[in-house]
Order: sequence, then C-alpha cells, then structure tokens
Amino acid sequence: MNEFENLVNYLLNKPQYLIWFFIFLGIINLSHLISAYKNIKSFLIGIFKKKENHIFIFNWETTTYEVLLFSKKLDVVKINATTHFFGVGSEHKWIQKYYKNAEKISQAITEIEIDNWKILYFDILTIKVRNIKKEIYFDISSFFNEHWSSETEWDHFVSNKIKELYNTLS
Repeated sequence: MNEFENLVNYLLNKPQYLIWFFIFLGIINLSHLISAYKNIKSFLIGIFKKKENHIFIFNWETTTYEVLLFSKKLDVVKINATTHFFGVGSEHKWIQKYYKNAEKISQAITEIEIDNWKILYFDILTIKVRNIKKEIYFDISSFFNEHWSSETEWDHFVSNKIKELYNTLS
C-alpha cells in the first residue's frame, strides 16, 4: 500500500477525523472560490469599465482628459489641450478635483520613448495626500515637446498642431 491508500484507510476507520478532513477541504475550497470570484470580478470590471473622460472649460479653451491609471501611489492622466497655459492650469484643476487637500512636494518634466519611435512628454507632480506620497504623470504631449510649446514658439506650435490635426483626419 502507498501513503495515499494508508491515509484513506485511516480516515475511513476513524469517522471523526474524516469529518474534520472534509471541513478542512471545504475551507480550502471556499478560500479558492472567494479568491477566484475576486479575480473574475476585477477582470470583468476592467473589460467593461469605460475610461473616464474629464472636461474643463475655460473662457478661451476646452481641455479634456483621459485617466489611464488611477491607483494608490500613481496616476497617469493624458491631457488634451491646445495651449500650454490652459494645459498646465488643467493639471492643477484635476488635482483640486481629486486631491483637494494635497500638498505639492515636487514637479518635473520627463520624456518616455514609446515603441522605439514615439516620445511622450510628462509633467510629473509629486503630492502628499494623508501622509501618502503619490506621483501623478500628466501626459502633456498635446501642447509640449522638447523643441516647442505654445508658450515659447507660437509659429512652430501652430504649424505642428495643424499637421497633427490633418494627419488624424486622413
């Protein structure tokens, strides 16, 4: 007889242990079912949940947002703005909307290369919310890049913005 058969025979001869054995198996299976339920639920929410869009309307410009990631320590927000002034202003409005009492710790600009050819520009704001340090990556590529922004080189900005608009139409 192997070890498994010995265990089965032992449990069959001692019904009180057999009952505890099934209770133990039930608890293990119940925890697996609960875990599976949570995983399936979050998977389905991820599939069917639409990305939240935000709109801020200023006197002269409308900016929109797409929240790509919203988590405890990191948010990634894509800003669609025409001008630098309203784009940066929109970052601050977004923080006021979601983190009213946040303390600004630092701010930096960085670039991240995507797919070995496209560079995205991010304004990274580090804030403190209820003693938790959080980074918010604002994608500012719609109104800023390494060579120009609407604040510094207006003509270059306008020609690139028109090219971008017409490229998306075709």
